[in-house]
Amino acid sequence: MKRWLTRYQPMITLAVFLGFLSMGAAPSDDLPERDYEIHFVGPISDAGEKYLIEGLIYQDPSVQFWIDRPTQSALARTQVSIDRAVLQTTIAPSDLIIGYMGILHQDVAMQQKGADHGFPGYIDTGHPLIDQANYLKAKADWFAGHTVKANTATDQ
Repeated sequence: MKRWLTRYQPMITLAVFLGFLSMGAAPSDDLPERDYEIHFVGPISDAGEKYLIEGLIYQDPSVQFWIDRPTQSALARTQVSIDRAVLQTTIAPSDLIIGYMGILHQDVAMQQKGADHGFPGYIDTGHPLIDQANYLKAKADWFAGHTVKANTATDQ
């Protein structure tokens, strides 16, 4: 036992050291999340959705996004700033035009994370088809309610 321990002790020490070192090597977890709201002029085509996904992933490979074709909008959650000009250049071949792009304010983003006011989350009840249908309906209702508020604010 003592011979085995002395033989492999340097490797064990190195493995433990690298393990502790890697625990603090995740700087992306420390960055605040930003929620972007993007509205488009005109409908989102299949090509437009493809270019939009590519443009978002190009700027942040770990981006989370939700595209809603009926409301011609998208939400993107990222830890980096999204450059509107770069995104517009990326989606330009599909004739998709960004009408509005902005960061949701922190208080709005915090409200959206709440159960009563927020963007709906997927609730797993063990029935995937029913859960997906419920999630899509809740998401469509959320977008419809928030689009109406945005339109009435800009009409005044």
